[in-house]
Amino acid sequence: EAVATGNDEELNREVQEYVEEVVRTVEPLGDQGDSASGADFGVLWLGLEADYGVYMERSTTLRRSYEGDLSDAFEERLDDLVRAFRLFATGKEYFKTIYYTQEVSQLSRTLLVISLPSILVTASAILAINAQLLPEVWVFGFPPLMSFVATVFTVALAPFLVLTSFMLRLSTVAQRTAGAGPFSVQQ
Repeated sequence: EAVATGNDEELNREVQEYVEEVVRTVEPLGDQGDSASGADFGVLWLGLEADYGVYMERSTTLRRSYEGDLSDAFEERLDDLVRAFRLFATGKEYFKTIYYTQEVSQLSRTLLVISLPSILVTASAILAINAQLLPEVWVFGFPPLMSFVATVFTVALAPFLVLTSFMLRLSTVAQRTAGAGPFSVQQ
């Protein structure tokens, strides 16, 4: 109702489409927002997947395309909407920065703790096999050498498994929070 100062049907149609797109994106967040915990963080968490850059760009395009045809009330509402999108975009980037910093720090510590024992076990196993000092234990019907090598191999893979799990988590967060406004890649 507060869209145009005149009766421009094209403007009204374009604004209506824009409003419907924004409502489709934001409405599910409002439905889930009641169950969000942690006040502001809960709402931010729900909005991580939304790409607000597209809507900020569309707001700017609408304003430029119909300069002078928009009512003051609509321009004020458009400004409020853009400010809200910027707030969410800033929060999303801040969350990503904090998350990546913590995860990479934790990954470094975990790899240091796991890698040294893994290297020691692997080196000791190589020396034990070379000196033919193998345990004489049959496990599940497998000969001692096969059981010994399988155990050492499992320990040797531990750092790689830790690295893989951290990278999967980081890549999941990166994919869910990707978006750079008009430069975002849609898949």
